[in-house]
Amino acid sequence: MAIRLSRTFILRKLHQLTGIVPLGIFLLEHFYTNSKALDGAASFNDAVKDLQSIPY
Repeated sequence: MAIRLSRTFILRKLHQLTGIVPLGIFLLEHFYTNSKALDGAASFNDAVKDLQSIPY
């Protein structure tokens, strides 16, 4: 018994992933940077400087 995927179903799933993946990456980066605050102010400031140097 084969399952037939419609074109609209696939497009909706792709649309969902294009929102979920960037949001997930942002959250991981956010958690990583803020976890650096546990190591102290200097470590956190270094992590922030690294993020500010990303050219986008």
